[in-house]
Amino acid sequence: MDARIRYSAADDLMRYRWLREVSLSADYMKFLDLIPINNPLGLLTSNYSAFLQEYLSYGQSVSGNTKISHSLREVLARARADGATLDLGDEEKFLSFETLYKTDSVAAIELFEKYRGIFENASTSLSMDASEERLRQFASGLRPGTGQDVLFGIIATDLMERVRKPLSEEKLAFYRNQISTPAIYSEIERINSELAQKLAEPLSSDASVIPALQSEQSEVFKALTEPYLGNVVYIDFWAPWCGPCMANMPAAKSLKEDMAGKNVVFLYLGVLCSEESWENTIKSEEIAGKHYLLSKDEYALLSSRFNIDGIPRYMLVDKEGNLIDDDAEAPYSEQIRFAIQTLLD
Repeated sequence: MDARIRYSAADDLMRYRWLREVSLSADYMKFLDLIPINNPLGLLTSNYSAFLQEYLSYGQSVSGNTKISHSLREVLARARADGATLDLGDEEKFLSFETLYKTDSVAAIELFEKYRGIFENASTSLSMDASEERLRQFASGLRPGTGQDVLFGIIATDLMERVRKPLSEEKLAFYRNQISTPAIYSEIERINSELAQKLAEPLSSDASVIPALQSEQSEVFKALTEPYLGNVVYIDFWAPWCGPCMANMPAAKSLKEDMAGKNVVFLYLGVLCSEESWENTIKSEEIAGKHYLLSKDEYALLSSRFNIDGIPRYMLVDKEGNLIDDDAEAPYSEQIRFAIQTLLD
């Protein structure tokens, strides 16, 4: 009982800083000196795990500025490493972006918007790596034991979940050497192995990729929807780096289950991301449906036509191929179920 109360109280005291959005003094945080970080018996209460999560969050806030910035050159290098490509001449323009902005701000803004998604993806990847490294340093400063091992486990599994890639051999070796609890490292290794295996396999039968279109660009939307005449088509513009897009995927899965056996096609249009991250996300998140990765030009054309200023964006097409709603409700909405069912009747 004493451990449960102690870790529950510590968890509440840790939460105060973000519930009240205040910066707490060093004197306030001295209560941590009374809380055992490494406590094998703490695993018997859920409050211990909750406290360690908060402690790790606290560690992130005290180990440096949470907003990590990177030079444009670093972002470009990461984008290339992630498989992104820029049109001929555009990379040189980015490397002299400040000069371009001073001489032609309109052209500079257009250039940035053209690659916004790619750079957001690369910048996010760099920030995740930097954040993980910073948290590893914070946890490494603790006395070895159960609590430190749990923190290392949280850091490793959270990184895999967010980037949807297996850990590198270097990172695996780090966790193997630092973690003294065999069960925790074994779980990291299991998750890593399962993720690597899943990404190495072809797409499941529930997910199929539409090959590159051969039609005129002005006919992109028609070419994408025409094969599904006779079905209601629910379209989702999304990207792996888009938090709201990914947050809506469980609701989309539920919607698909509700519509199982009916003439409904779920068409996912990936935008502004590398083919690798797009395909890895489809596999790791098991996103069933028809998938197509729009080229930059195809997305620019559709964005202009339908005034798309952000994602996720949903659309609804009836069985005759008519666009019924170019800004349809999200998959968690009851209205979209009603709208789809109405088009089916």
